[in-house]
Amino acid sequence: MIRILHFSDYHLGSDSYGKPDPATGINQRTLDFATRLDELIEFAFSNGVDVVLFAGDAFKNAHPSPTVQKLLAERIWRLAKGGVRVFLLAGNHDLPRMVANVTAFSVYPALEVENVTVAERAGIYVVETATGERLQIAAMPHFWRSALLAEIDRPLAPEEVDRAIDRMVAEKVAYLAERLNPNLPAVLTAHCHVNQAAISDAQDMYGISDFQVLLSSVAHRSFPYVALGHIHKKQVLADDRPGGCFVAYSGSLDRVDFSEEKEDKGFYVVDYEGTGLAHEPVFQSVAARRFVTVSATPSSDAPTESVLDAIAKHDISDAIVRVRLSTPRDLYATIDLGAVRRSLEPAYDARVHPIYEREHVVLRDPRFAGQLSEAQALEEYVRSETSLARDADEFLRLGRDLINDVLSGAGA
Repeated sequence: MIRILHFSDYHLGSDSYGKPDPATGINQRTLDFATRLDELIEFAFSNGVDVVLFAGDAFKNAHPSPTVQKLLAERIWRLAKGGVRVFLLAGNHDLPRMVANVTAFSVYPALEVENVTVAERAGIYVVETATGERLQIAAMPHFWRSALLAEIDRPLAPEEVDRAIDRMVAEKVAYLAERLNPNLPAVLTAHCHVNQAAISDAQDMYGISDFQVLLSSVAHRSFPYVALGHIHKKQVLADDRPGGCFVAYSGSLDRVDFSEEKEDKGFYVVDYEGTGLAHEPVFQSVAARRFVTVSATPSSDAPTESVLDAIAKHDISDAIVRVRLSTPRDLYATIDLGAVRRSLEPAYDARVHPIYEREHVVLRDPRFAGQLSEAQALEEYVRSETSLARDADEFLRLGRDLINDVLSGAGA
């Protein structure tokens, strides 16, 4: 049996809501992400994982700082030194726009790091586990739309371009499938946006692919498991066992903002028996930093106490918290914000957001402050507007006719 651990979209270096760690000076949110990988590594060692398959986007961007690169390298080295095979697929955040440039992954093959395989180009890679079993990994790194367009005869309508790109991806997957050894287990990994996938609002921070592919283009029956990366929300797109394939996004390892508050974070554990899946892949959750929203409508008789009661109903310990208060502006001013902040001290980070109720404000032109009839108001307006001076009499005639028509109709 071969046990595979599939994770993706690590985005190490993400630091939203972070503050410097007193001991190291490193942003604590960056350390959160490092801790999630530590958790994954401990699971791998404790549960007989043979291959850790990473489906792309290791860093927040293609040019990570030396500190962030070191945090990842230490953990990759720990896995590899422990006998776990590590497979790293290049995602869009790992690939610079200039094709000639290397990626942050390129250091591993350059240093001939044992037990680490890097896939910056599409192809079939054979990984031999510590027990001598071999696994075929068909890799599809991220493709830039601009690179694919260079291979398409144009001009074409936009929808025809999209169909042509999808065909190219499907043909590439089929090409890889044809070159498999049928006697060895095989998995496909791709960093792409399958159009059936659900995405979270946070994805906008990291960029969605500039093209989408159909599920049928990657769900090839030659691959019992398809390990996808690029979408941060974990989900199963297809489960056609037996005989078909299980297609899944593992999602990201930690949350980045409140749009992911309810999302489970972790990785998939996939067991191969022979050339097929031993059973349904299992999702393993990690202890991702919690995001908690407290919504409250302060009462007019006890505004502070009602907010404190709303906070007390939530577990905010070590969480990133936002308190959303729907209230009139004058009532918000009566809330003891010091008491509110003290109640939020168990949180990792907490912020209070007043959402003021819309107040009905009538702005009246001072020229019409007195009690005026419709005709008087019209005359006052037209005579005071210099831009209407040349045609003032005509405006007044037409206006009076319209007023008379309206008033006569109202009295009919």
